[in-house]
Amino acid sequence: ENANIQWKDNSLIEKEASASVHMQLSELKDFEKTEVKDNSNLTISSFYCTSTKSTLVATVCLSNTTKEKLEYFGLHLRNTNLSMQSDKVYLETTIDPTDSEEYQKYLNLWKQGLFLLQSRSLAEEFSTVARGIKQKPRFDSVLRSNYFRMKNMSLDNNVEAITQYLQNQSIEGQSFASLFTYNESLSKPETLTSLKFLSTWFRNRFPYFYDQCSCCSNKHDNLFLGYVYPNQSEAEYLARGTELYVCGACRHVSRFP
Repeated sequence: ENANIQWKDNSLIEKEASASVHMQLSELKDFEKTEVKDNSNLTISSFYCTSTKSTLVATVCLSNTTKEKLEYFGLHLRNTNLSMQSDKVYLETTIDPTDSEEYQKYLNLWKQGLFLLQSRSLAEEFSTVARGIKQKPRFDSVLRSNYFRMKNMSLDNNVEAITQYLQNQSIEGQSFASLFTYNESLSKPETLTSLKFLSTWFRNRFPYFYDQCSCCSNKHDNLFLGYVYPNQSEAEYLARGTELYVCGACRHVSRFP
């Protein structure tokens, strides 16, 4: 990940690291950019190999840092700076996103893990289509699915260890079991209050956001690159997408499924 790559005064890191909302629990609007608008063309940035006549990496061009981000993406995948190779060409191409052939082309690149997206909504759409799902599941369907997954854990050898761990937890002086064991005598509002308390505790105890570089553990000035399709090991655990971050210290690219 640390192959030679030329950067002037760390400009990319310094310019955009402060915008990365994934370093903290705050609003996500900085990176919730809409990349596909009705009746508008898109500019696609890519590195193209002239010897193999194939696209190596690609992304939607959104700012003047797009090329640098794509170089980092290529460095992550190929451990080399694509800009420094004679048979690799940087291209910017305008496409019509409503064209079915163009859409399929970049969907295929997404499935190969070669298409970097800045929009979470578009990444989720591509992942849904890539998995052959006709539409995004409703919340109640997701909740029901998670319930049956948890129910099936009774067949797992680790269920006793998990149960013991939960029994040993205490929150504000009360045992986990006394707070969250299902009680049919509780009213619906009381049950919802208990669930909200549980959800808040879980979010604080096991925060689901990128925290530090997976190589050097640096937590400062890390740059959000974008979303990619999960690799084989990530998909094995049902990841729908993976976030990429460049470390502000060692330049290692971390994957966060």
